[in-house]
Amino acid sequence: MRIGLFSDPYLPHVNGVATSVAMLKDGLEKLGHEVFVITMESEKYDKHPLPEHNVIRLAGHTYPIPSLTDYKWFVFDGSYQKIIKSLNLDIIHIHTEFAVGNLGLKMAKKLHIPYVYTMHSMYDEFMHHVFKHAQWLFRTPYNAFVRHNLHKFSDNADAVIIPHKKVQSMFDHHNVTRSLTIIPTGLDLSRFKRTNFDKKDIDKLKEELGVKDKKIILFLGRLCKEKSIDLLLENFAKMRDNSNIVFVLVGEGPAQKELENLTQKLNIKDKVIFAGSRPWDMVNKYYQIADVFVNASQSETQGLTFIEALASSVPVLARYDYNLDQTIIDGYNGYFYENAEDFDQKLTKMLTDKQLMTTLKKNAENSVDKYSIENYGKNVAKLYEEILEKRKETTK
Repeated sequence: MRIGLFSDPYLPHVNGVATSVAMLKDGLEKLGHEVFVITMESEKYDKHPLPEHNVIRLAGHTYPIPSLTDYKWFVFDGSYQKIIKSLNLDIIHIHTEFAVGNLGLKMAKKLHIPYVYTMHSMYDEFMHHVFKHAQWLFRTPYNAFVRHNLHKFSDNADAVIIPHKKVQSMFDHHNVTRSLTIIPTGLDLSRFKRTNFDKKDIDKLKEELGVKDKKIILFLGRLCKEKSIDLLLENFAKMRDNSNIVFVLVGEGPAQKELENLTQKLNIKDKVIFAGSRPWDMVNKYYQIADVFVNASQSETQGLTFIEALASSVPVLARYDYNLDQTIIDGYNGYFYENAEDFDQKLTKMLTDKQLMTTLKKNAENSVDKYSIENYGKNVAKLYEEILEKRKETTK
């Protein structure tokens, strides 16, 4: 099959959509398919270019909105259509609802190519965080925008994929009736296995960060309001004894300045390190320095960073969200917490009980085999094949 994956963000951007598309491309190529990624030009790629094959980057303009720095817009013209037409695609797979996603939708209709749509994001959760202080003003137009996009991309799709059953609640909330196929995103788990790293390199990274003799808790991801990183910092500040613990945050985003100010307000500035954004091919090394991966977000659809941490033999401490039930097994490869006191008790237990930590680390790596890139590619390819076979029968 000749497959086109349409996504606004792509590597080296470090976010769930970019990672999911990259893993799907890899998984499908290992099965022998010809896969093209259609995405946007990126300043991050210019700074940290990665080897690429069949990646088409389109020129565009940056949105004047801090939370959309990973996305761009462009004016549709014949040159883009000519590029897509020349690929002779058998199927189009749309992963975002912005410029590139809309291009994929237009080309699927224009060229009569079957298309699949994956809804990656819990947009209803973004409403609570992004418009926290003015929800009354934005709720109606925002809900109308989400509902419009759900209908626009899913109504005529040959299949709609969601990574977790949690996403179905958003379709139900907006009264979008549609058959949904659940296919969890897979990862190249070998990139994170601790045995693939040289201890000297990890020790060197700890020295560079100034955390060599400290216990390290890690957050990795976009620094934005919907990730609830402020709650993590507040919980960390309320611990009875965090004197030998350092909180390292890897990533960048629109909430960074606000979070830096919060660390000063909470008097934990000397215990928190904002490591900044790191190239995609270096991110896996940062998991290796961590003792515990922490998260408070409840806007995740699947939580790829949780899987990456577990694959790195790093147990997870996360605020409970039912979409994590199949990933985090409480007391086996990590713990759920409910409040600041619970956070303190469980994190302290994990960092001080050596026997417990040894067991949690071993269980962490063993618990993520089901999220392999091979399974991901096979499951999506099977869906494509069913769609093409059905299309063939209807055109006889």
